[in-house]
Amino acid sequence: MYLISPQIGSKIGSKNEDKEPQEYRNTYANIDAKAGQTDMKSLFARLAATISELKANPNEVLKQANGEPVVILSHNKPRAYMVPVETFEQMQEQLEDYRLLQEARKRMDDESIPVSINELRAGIQEKSAQGVEQA
Repeated sequence: MYLISPQIGSKIGSKNEDKEPQEYRNTYANIDAKAGQTDMKSLFARLAATISELKANPNEVLKQANGEPVVILSHNKPRAYMVPVETFEQMQEQLEDYRLLQEARKRMDDESIPVSINELRAGIQEKSAQGVEQA
């Protein structure tokens, strides 16, 4: 597994020191040879592991990650991110909060209807009674 340095973007450690060093960057080039285009993509992790490393010893990858996200590489291209359960759950909660915020913003432009608290209570009781009758 490699630690990606945000300053220089090169690998800072590997258990395979005898292998030819490879350079990983916070951005990677996706080169389309047919179209002659290069598309730069950002990586959203400081740590990287190859699929082979993950297959060989997944517990070691998790241990070295120490709760941080890990980008999983295949042929030097990112194929997946591995994040701790807590991080994933937080991300899902933040996405839901964002969706609710967007919905609230849309509704702020809706026409408001003045309702007294007594009218609101009466409406709730009426709906509640209708639900009991249907059951």
